Amino acid sequence: MVDNYSIQRIAMDFRRTGWISFWVQIVLAVVSSFIVIFAVFSNSFGSETVQNPGSDFGFFFAVAGLLALYISTFWAFRYSRFGRQLGAADPRARPSRGDAMLLVKQGLICNLVGLALITVGSQAIVGSLVAKSFQQGGAFFGDPKDLVQALDLFVVQANTNITTAHFGGVLASLWLLNRVTR
Repeated sequence: MVDNYSIQRIAMDFRRTGWISFWVQIVLAVVSSFIVIFAVFSNSFGSETVQNPGSDFGFFFAVAGLLALYISTFWAFRYSRFGRQLGAADPRARPSRGDAMLLVKQGLICNLVGLALITVGSQAIVGSLVAKSFQQGGAFFGDPKDLVQALDLFVVQANTNITTAHFGGVLASLWLLNRVTR
């Protein structure tokens, strides 16, 4: 049996970790969303900016990873709400240890799926950039889509932000899982 002091500490850990994880993830998600939106509109209106298939494939997975990040951000918010429930004065109103472990495991799975998506997307985008850079060799007299463009690097930055946010979510979930299973 766990004493009331330990439960209150774990409840505070859920609230604190949930809020920290929420804010880190939401900031990185919003910044990445603006980058992705900018990239979409730049590709739509710029006649010289043509994506190659590798970039399109990577961009699809970047958007999927971003959607997973928003779900993960919601999960971080749920951690803070769960901490509030766990800190209830009435022991009968508190969620069980199993509920805590299930919540944390689901959050961890969400972040791992997001990491998998964004890793595939990053590999595709970086691969297409490497191919473009090899084609740029000395003098270049080819199609503008074969040039590495600032927009390409902008999308890489969005992917890096999303990866960092998912990694932070994984760390938060693992730390909470450690606290619950002590």
